[in-house]
Amino acid sequence: MPYRTSFDTVNDMQSGALDYALYDPVFATAQAREGRMRILAVSTGARTRSNPELPTMAEAGVPMDLLGWFAAMVPMGTPRPIVNEINQWFNALDATAEAKQFLNSIGGDPWITTPDEGQARLLQDIRDWGEYVRAAQIEPQG
Repeated sequence: MPYRTSFDTVNDMQSGALDYALYDPVFATAQAREGRMRILAVSTGARTRSNPELPTMAEAGVPMDLLGWFAAMVPMGTPRPIVNEINQWFNALDATAEAKQFLNSIGGDPWITTPDEGQARLLQDIRDWGEYVRAAQIEPQG
């Protein structure tokens, strides 16, 4: 059954009509904290610093490295010194104890990186998700 949102799955999960689901860490962490569901594993390639007790899906026998992430983007052609300065601001913020504590409280880890590493991750994720869509035989949408 297709669900429009993660929250739409909660009743089916609690009733047993749904055995499992893959959720983003913010939603899953909040639901687990409220006792509505139990997190069995994380989809990242390595255990997270925010929840090191949780095994990875790969450790559970399902090869997977899916990482939900956020990034600051700038228009193409933005001068590199400006890109680098914005990157330094975000990296400095992510390195603070307050940011680490906040991100860890919602199931995330700070991802301090360079613009080139972020771009490489974005392009790799596009390739990976294209493969997931093909493997799942999902029909292209409009």
